Amino acid sequence: MNFKTTSILFVLTAILGLYAFVTREKDSVLKESNDVHKLVDVGSTNDVSKVVITDATGKKTSLEKQGKKWRMTEPYNTAADDTEVTTLVGLLAAMKSEKQTESNPTKDAETGIDKPRFTVAITGSGKTAQVRIGNNMAIGKNVYAKVDGTSIIEMIPVEIVEKLDRPAGALRDLRLVEVGVSDIHKLVVSSNNAITLSMEQAPKAWTITAPQAVPADPAAVTDLLSQIASLRANSFVEDSTSAAEVMKNPSMEVSYSTTPPSTQPAASRPADAFTTITFGDYDITKKTIHVRVGNSPFVAKVNASVVDAFKKTPLDLRDKVAVDILPEEVSKITITSVASPATRPTTTPATKPSVVERRPVTESGVPFLPMPVDEIKIEPPSKFSLSNYFPKRSKWYRSADPKSNMNDAEVDTLLNGLHPLRAEKYLDTYASTQATGRYEFRIQTSAAGGAAAREHVLKVIDPGNNQNLIVESSNGLTFEVSRGMLSNYFDGEFKPKAPANNGPPMGMPAGMPGNFAQ
Repeated sequence: MNFKTTSILFVLTAILGLYAFVTREKDSVLKESNDVHKLVDVGSTNDVSKVVITDATGKKTSLEKQGKKWRMTEPYNTAADDTEVTTLVGLLAAMKSEKQTESNPTKDAETGIDKPRFTVAITGSGKTAQVRIGNNMAIGKNVYAKVDGTSIIEMIPVEIVEKLDRPAGALRDLRLVEVGVSDIHKLVVSSNNAITLSMEQAPKAWTITAPQAVPADPAAVTDLLSQIASLRANSFVEDSTSAAEVMKNPSMEVSYSTTPPSTQPAASRPADAFTTITFGDYDITKKTIHVRVGNSPFVAKVNASVVDAFKKTPLDLRDKVAVDILPEEVSKITITSVASPATRPTTTPATKPSVVERRPVTESGVPFLPMPVDEIKIEPPSKFSLSNYFPKRSKWYRSADPKSNMNDAEVDTLLNGLHPLRAEKYLDTYASTQATGRYEFRIQTSAAGGAAAREHVLKVIDPGNNQNLIVESSNGLTFEVSRGMLSNYFDGEFKPKAPANNGPPMGMPAGMPGNFAQ
């Protein structure tokens, strides 16, 4: 017998063997039953209250429903991911047997039922069913399973094994805190055992209390608290020794309290209860950082950007309302282009101040322009109107020579922009050596009731290149604002109100004193 003949015989033998195996398995299944039915009778997904999964090595994952939430009790005592567990429970409660065969010691060994890959105990509707899951079938997408207490081996869809063949961590809740943004009323951030930021919610607004007392910006506070409320683990450190090592030298602690604000004196009210989030070492890639919440035994990895979000200063979180001037209290506006003292020459040399004042409300009478008698227009009585000849004076006027009525809308636009003037960003200091222009806005106010006049000074620096303007305010703040509104007045010129000249009424003598524009 030559080599070629031997090879052909070998292949034929293998094909016949495979055929015999497949035929035997197929026949052993089909000759029994094709009855499609539910594998376990424990009710619906909502009826299941407990699931215990044991793998081939004896490791258990126990899940129990507490109220409307699922909790993992083994191998960890922690909250479970409700979505993941509900999906798994739904598959287990709805498992259907598509084919069946009789169970016996030989069949149990052949199908893996005697040494199951997983044993699942499902409790629901007052009953517990235990299912042993064996090997995958050689043909089709089914797996062998057997319910304890029966003499039948069932064939169920293999998808259930894909859900069971995962680590317990895949079913635990990745949320590290169970608190909402609105539940947090105090926050303390510490680094190297020193407080870097402290803030609390007063009855109406958040206030930064340390390192300095300033009002807080609501949007910035919400963003910061959202980092706590949305804190989720990327993964958990399973080894306890490694967990202790990475938390040995905390880099930051963030403590929050859900105790509502109290109107009681500090000495008589109970101390606030705080939960502390402790950040440990970064991982080797610096993309994640280790964290522990409260006295939890678990150490998780979270995105490194989380800890960066808490590296805030009072200037970062300060209320963005930097200046607020009530328009109705403004009596005088002075705008000046100031020569820069910097080594780099300014593109806008100093100019004469533009001074605009509010016309006194006690001023009466409206001057008019003289007109020669031969230019008098004769109007029919039905069309005659004093407003054509005595136009209303503007609310604002230029008080420096030459005096003129102002365009009230332009002045009001400026004042509305100062009520309030919001900072884009606060600055500690600003080096203005590269400024292309410097301007000074002086706004005088006089409050109702005869209160003393006050002057607000805004020194505006233009860095050029369409960058934000820098404002140094007389209230001690330095901040950036968008160019928009203030830059419209850098030339110090408000457009004067265009005079209406319809002439004096019939019979008005020419040469009368007065100037309409004043």
